[in-house]
Amino acid sequence: MGLLTRPVVSSVLMGASKAAQLDDNLKACDVALSAEELDALDGLTRPAAIYPNWSTTAFFDAQAKKALDGG
Repeated sequence: MGLLTRPVVSSVLMGASKAAQLDDNLKACDVALSAEELDALDGLTRPAAIYPNWSTTAFFDAQAKKALDGG
């Protein structure tokens, strides 16, 4: 389970209203994602920053990156 690889997640609750759903949920416990797959999913599902955080990130992170790169 991908969520259990996260340091802030200590447990995952599964819910099902039918036996078939429970079976599917339990089978998902056997799925192991690679670090690359988890990174790709994180990138696809990362929420957009809300104002003013998006402007701060766009401006200050760019300056910090430029300074750290020596440019």
